[in-house]
Amino acid sequence: MKALFYLIILFCLSSSLFAQSRGKILEMESLSQDSNGNLIYENDKGFKAKLFIDNLEYVVYSDNHENKIIFTRRLWEKTKYSKTLLTNIFPDIIPTESVIDEIAIFIRIIDENRNKDNYIRNYRLYNYENVLITDNKGNETLIEIDIFGNAKIKDNKGNRTSIEKDIFGNTQIKDNKENKTSIEKDFFGNTQIIDNKGNRTSIEKDIFGNTQITDNKGNRTSIEKDIFGNTQIKNNNGKRVSIEKDIFGNTQIKDNKGNRTSIEKDIYGNTQIKDNKGNRISIEKDIFGNTQIKNNKGNDWCIKRNIFGDLEFYNHHDIKATLKKNNFDERIYKDSNNIEIKYSKDVWNKMINELGSDEKVFQALLYKYLWK
Repeated sequence: MKALFYLIILFCLSSSLFAQSRGKILEMESLSQDSNGNLIYENDKGFKAKLFIDNLEYVVYSDNHENKIIFTRRLWEKTKYSKTLLTNIFPDIIPTESVIDEIAIFIRIIDENRNKDNYIRNYRLYNYENVLITDNKGNETLIEIDIFGNAKIKDNKGNRTSIEKDIFGNTQIKDNKENKTSIEKDFFGNTQIIDNKGNRTSIEKDIFGNTQITDNKGNRTSIEKDIFGNTQIKNNNGKRVSIEKDIFGNTQIKDNKGNRTSIEKDIYGNTQIKDNKGNRISIEKDIFGNTQIKNNKGNDWCIKRNIFGDLEFYNHHDIKATLKKNNFDERIYKDSNNIEIKYSKDVWNKMINELGSDEKVFQALLYKYLWK
């Protein structure tokens, strides 16, 4: 419900959202797993990709644009479960301890290569724990990771970067272009971010758990909690925001510009969101467990299950999406932007294991394909 709440807030506050959604590239995609456990991707533009283990036990990505990415099996397994390796090789993937990262890595490689042709890259372990990346364009990058998790990254064009942690957990980032940044924590858990260009930022907590963020340009922000658990946010530019809860658990958000928003629950557990500009949003569950979202401007949204157990989303702007199971136990997501994605049973089960339920997966798909 919390995730849905934030998605609805995003949906309601963006006036250009419908236009942005309509402007997307229309594409139907399919992600499945064959009987050998290989991941298969294809879309309606004819692009096809596969992730499989070859006869030499290499993990191989290949597509019909003649692109190929090759991992040694040992490196692939280490990458899936090592946050240090994952963040250095694929920095925009949020690492987890779950095998769902295998799908995330596959999708990332697809996005990197769908507009390329005849690009071949090899990832392999080098000298036990280091990673050597080479391609058919003559590029070579070496990622060296020591037993403490420190990383040194260098390529054959002369670029060098080091990311190191000391025994106190402080991080030092340096390159051979004389850029340096340090992220340090003191005895009290406060953080100092300093670079060699003279920039400094400190993030400190006092004994009451309040946070102070300051920099050497004179900017200051404080995030404080009072004895009742209410939050006060203020900066030295005169901005003030308070987030307060009453004895009934309702939330009041106010700022010093006169803006006020309240988030309240009634005796039935329904949520009412309203502000002092006359905007109203209600989030309710009906007797069938369907989620109904409405505002006082005539907009309404609904996420529900039909009689077959399929999930449906719709609103009065004719924005729609469905998540259905077919006769082959595959899940098919389809929306009014003509996005259609098919998930095999095995892939779907991995997603459920990661996110917890089909409704949460559906909300994530709505955000990715319909709203974002």
